[in-house]
Amino acid sequence: QNVYSHTGLLLEYISIAVDSYYKSEKFESQKKEYPADEYVQYAVDFIRSNYPTARIGDVAKYVGLHRSYLTNLFKAKMGISPQEYLMQCKLNHACYLLLQTDAQIQDVAKRVGYDNLLTFSKIFKSKYGMSPKKYREQKRNPPSAAGRSTQE
Repeated sequence: QNVYSHTGLLLEYISIAVDSYYKSEKFESQKKEYPADEYVQYAVDFIRSNYPTARIGDVAKYVGLHRSYLTNLFKAKMGISPQEYLMQCKLNHACYLLLQTDAQIQDVAKRVGYDNLLTFSKIFKSKYGMSPKKYREQKRNPPSAAGRSTQE
């Protein structure tokens, strides 16, 4: 009778241990899911912090989503793809550098993540309608109001 009681207690203990282990493994294996807005915000934050070197695959890996699913969420929330957003971040910073520094165009391109000056210039021109050099010249020296009378 004593043997049966000890065996019963041992089996009960094993059952509790296995059940506890199973629950903890199940909990560990479940990924925490966030609302779509949070995934997009994590992606935006990652892009803003890493835009010179970031690739969309890196962004997707960082937020823990498949690239195409992230793209769909991002487009729905932001109205543009993560790739377009990444390009906007690069070009926005390029504009800042062009206007606030005397860095050569090639250096500006490299600082925002474009190793190829021709690629950078082509993308910049498609976005702003002018070359980076012309952008710098026009924004730094806007057309004067020549011909206008200063007296009224």
